[in-house]
Amino acid sequence: MTIELELYRGDNQDHVGDYMFAAVLRRAARMQFGDHARRGQVEIVIEGPPDTSAWTGPPEVRNLATESGHCRLRLIHDGGTVEERVLRVVDLLGPALADDLRAMDPVERRWAFRLRSHRSLTLLFVGGEVSNRISGEVRPAPKIEGAIDVDPGERRHLPFTLTPMAGADEELVSPEDLGLDPDRLGRINVLLPTEIHDQLVRSMPLVTTMEEGGFLLGRVTRAGDRIHLVEITHVTPAHRSGAGLIHFTFTGESFLSVAQLIEARGQSEELVGWYHTHLFNAGKMGLSAIDVDLHLATFQRPWQLAALINIGTTDRVLRFYGRDDGKDLREYDQWISDDGRTYRPVRTAMGGR
Repeated sequence: MTIELELYRGDNQDHVGDYMFAAVLRRAARMQFGDHARRGQVEIVIEGPPDTSAWTGPPEVRNLATESGHCRLRLIHDGGTVEERVLRVVDLLGPALADDLRAMDPVERRWAFRLRSHRSLTLLFVGGEVSNRISGEVRPAPKIEGAIDVDPGERRHLPFTLTPMAGADEELVSPEDLGLDPDRLGRINVLLPTEIHDQLVRSMPLVTTMEEGGFLLGRVTRAGDRIHLVEITHVTPAHRSGAGLIHFTFTGESFLSVAQLIEARGQSEELVGWYHTHLFNAGKMGLSAIDVDLHLATFQRPWQLAALINIGTTDRVLRFYGRDDGKDLREYDQWISDDGRTYRPVRTAMGGR
């Protein structure tokens, strides 16, 4: 069963779109129960008594379904309840929504939601991203025949094995030979041929009614023990993906298709990251909290990138993010090459040259 949130913005409570409940519940459960909520089951029962007060934020978040103001949240392992919370629905969902709301509109201080369904919901978390979030115009993630749900914590024989994909050894290069200033290099440095940069910020067709995304192919070298140079050589949309107004969803077939593409191209490329769009002007906010969770759970090589393209009213803003020394993401610098041999820095981190 699917529970959805209807999301509203501002004092006039203008309708924004539908928020798929699975994604926000996953984040809310982790806030309540910690990393234990990554595995097992989380059950939520929406119930009374009524509640009319807001979660103060910032931003302020209000539950418009006041007759169903409370909930019972359970963390279940091996069929038994490990932890349980009884709390207001707005106190559960408000903190989980806050980062994405600030990313959508850093200025807006008042938001509201309404639950579309009030029956109980049980979700099985398997450590990765729970699929859909907000939808205006929607392209649902396709159902894949032969797919099965896997609980990593379940002690049983699986009909397959999981093997980490080995990456190529990273060649050590001299940054000066590429026109790079060693003093300006960070832990990750994004190298872009002019045509790839122009494709991302100008020529690639991107719609303004739903988020789009795909994969970045390229090669990785080193300019030092902890300095990676990531050259992007090809950009490809993700096949068999789902999308909505402010969400983008990969599927297993998306990754299968890109692996086949890498093999077919035969250019010693690797999957160096992914990209997706945000349909609002770039501000101080970059990736949403769920974007960060998706990247950390799915793209686990230390140099893999998350490219964000903000589609504004007149232009696009391109930014790249990657792992820092901790368990978070930070923005990294871009370098552009006109001749494929030497690179110059992008003037700003906001997409200009």
